[in-house]
Amino acid sequence: MVEKLVYAEFETFLKNKNNELINYAHVDSVNIFHFVEDILAQPKNNPVHQFDRYNDIEVWLKEQWAGLFRELINQRSKHVQINSLSYQITKLEENNKTLKHYLEELMLKMLPEISGELIAQESKRLEEVKQLSTLENTDMFKYLESMFLFSILDYREAVIASKSGDEFLENLSEYVKLELWELEIRNMGDVTDDLNQSRKILGLNPIE
Repeated sequence: MVEKLVYAEFETFLKNKNNELINYAHVDSVNIFHFVEDILAQPKNNPVHQFDRYNDIEVWLKEQWAGLFRELINQRSKHVQINSLSYQITKLEENNKTLKHYLEELMLKMLPEISGELIAQESKRLEEVKQLSTLENTDMFKYLESMFLFSILDYREAVIASKSGDEFLENLSEYVKLELWELEIRNMGDVTDDLNQSRKILGLNPIE
């Protein structure tokens, strides 16, 4: 909080820093101006509000607190909605499992000759869909997708084909048609950790 008259003189101070002969009317010491200057120089958490009367401070604080309270209400409302949606998704997944079980039992009784193969194929397809969905949520893929529009299928192939962190980076550079240094991946330890996370999702052994 800075009085408007003080802040107006602060602008004059900035233009006359090296002039020690100036007497300022609204401050007892130029250290006030140095203090304001230090605050404004901070990269964040440096809001400055000017006021004429103390009532201005009260009104401004009420507006800030009202905004914080509104944000809190919005966050709680979203949290309730997310929890409700999560419950509905879980319920839908359970319904799908039950329906899948009933259909498989029905096929085994009505089409015993081909039902086993069809069920196996469909189970494999569902497992692949689940794997791809989980891979899409890994940090490495999110980075590659945002930076290079990398596809999830290419990412899966690169993970499967790579036997080391270096080979993984080489495969990535070929897919995105970039040199290794252009991938902007600095830490090989992080690359290996992310690679092993993806390999675990695909049911593959980790690499050194």
